[in-house]
Amino acid sequence: MSWTSQSAGAADELILPVAQTGLILPSVGGAVLGVRCLTVWILLPPVFWADVELSVSWSWMKGKMSLGGKVAPLFWRLCVFSCFWVCGLLGTSDLSYVTCGSVIKLLNTRHNVRLHSHDVKYGSGSGQQSVTGVTEADDSNSYWRIRGKSDTVCQRGNPIKCGETIRLTHINTGRNLHSHYFTSPLSGNQEVSAFGENGEGDSLDNWTVMCSGTYWERKNPVRFKHTATEVLLSITGEQYGRPINGQLEVHGMQYSNQFNSWKVMEGIFMKPVEVSRAGVEAHIEL
Repeated sequence: MSWTSQSAGAADELILPVAQTGLILPSVGGAVLGVRCLTVWILLPPVFWADVELSVSWSWMKGKMSLGGKVAPLFWRLCVFSCFWVCGLLGTSDLSYVTCGSVIKLLNTRHNVRLHSHDVKYGSGSGQQSVTGVTEADDSNSYWRIRGKSDTVCQRGNPIKCGETIRLTHINTGRNLHSHYFTSPLSGNQEVSAFGENGEGDSLDNWTVMCSGTYWERKNPVRFKHTATEVLLSITGEQYGRPINGQLEVHGMQYSNQFNSWKVMEGIFMKPVEVSRAGVEAHIEL
């Protein structure tokens, strides 16, 4: 097991891999990782520190500190702490890419809002579940799971390639990010909705990841092109009133610009699948 401290946008994260999962927990930066590791060091079982007799004295005349006592158990605790720290430093590269099966929040970099949905239907257009942008960073309705395109599976932990087609499934409602030739209610662009049941919709749920390089990197903004209609997932700032007062309209636009730039923020990131010690590769598909 390795602990990895990584940053996503303005917020730092603590990633604790569990099996093949990188679990993201909020923190205030790398210093917090050190504090948490230090806490583990202090709270180790008594067998590690029961015999420690550490005395500290300060000589004001000589201006130096002297330490005395048994230091062997203390040495082992320092070793454990060092292992946590080194593992954290070595583990960062595994999670630099966005991977299949990860659960993420996406930030529109122009308006600083996260892609969001909820069980509120549009009052016009398709009447399907609405998709919006919200300013709150801790709203659970802003989590989306990355899956393979319709009728295709992707292995959990595989890095998503630039140009790859995916689906984004809303965690709390099980509906997929979707678009079609309906007009959006505020801007008059193309409507974006959430569609399907239990993660299964149709071919209009497919979006292509537009980025430079080989893989979708967590640190870099990307664009999402609707595969069937070729519009880009965008926010231009129009605000809804009741019952979703203050939330921003999400829609599709034909042209690439500042309004369709998105960056990965908080989430649960799947580490690349590894061959088990028994030599059997795990096949978990989404």
